[in-house]
This record gives sequence, C-alpha cells and structure tokens, in this order.
Amino acid sequence: MVQYTYDDWQAMYVGLYPKHEQIYGDVNGDGKANIEDVTELINALLRGNTAGNDAADVNDDGRVNIDDVTTLINYLLSGKH
Repeated sequence: MVQYTYDDWQAMYVGLYPKHEQIYGDVNGDGKANIEDVTELINALLRGNTAGNDAADVNDDGRVNIDDVTTLINYLLSGKH
C-alpha cells in the first residue's frame, strides 16, 4: 500500500483535482465526494463492477479495492473537505 501524508493525498487525490472529468472519490458522479460515494464504491466492489470508473481509484494506485474505500472514509472523517 502506498503511504502518503495527509497533505499529499489532500492535494493530490480526493476532491481537489479532476481526473478524466471526474473528481477522485466521486464514484457516483454527482460532483462531490461524500458518504453516498462510499456506499456506491462498496456496492461496486461487491458486484465486481469497478472497470471504467477512474474516480473509484481514490488512492490512485491503479486498482480499485478496499484500500480506496478506506482512503475515502478517512478523507470524509477528517472534516477537511
């Protein structure tokens, strides 16, 4: 797992920079990262249907997995969004 400081991933990932017209963590495409995206990401993982949703790769490691859920939840709980 890639390790980043809070400032690194805040600046590079969730919600600050668009990636392919999407926002990191904005899994459902509504223009913001929130708890609805966590639910959608978990459901997508359980369905095995994460292909093509770049916003779901929240930690930008090239894979969509439980680490992305953890990164998104940590970001949302930080209160700094």
